[in-house]
Amino acid sequence: MISKQEYVKLNGKSRTVSLILTIFFGPIGLIYSSWKGAVAMILVLVGLSVSTAGIGGVIGAFIAWLVSIPVGDHCAEKANMKAEAEYRIRTGR
Repeated sequence: MISKQEYVKLNGKSRTVSLILTIFFGPIGLIYSSWKGAVAMILVLVGLSVSTAGIGGVIGAFIAWLVSIPVGDHCAEKANMKAEAEYRIRTGR
């Protein structure tokens, strides 16, 4: 039988990979941990960039980029908790 750690590793999300992807790709990197979160952050990014022309758009994009990093970590952790719950349901432990 597979252990809980192995099950979570196979069915969960790596927080390290999520961190690297969101640092380098910003809201697009959220696709790894949450596609819904990625769509929401991309819409925020585009909305802030379009609504505030010039330097405001750059600042808005930078803020959306920075916010996507903890959001990605949260979504990865949430996926891991879901995988743990699935393991408990399937094994009865």
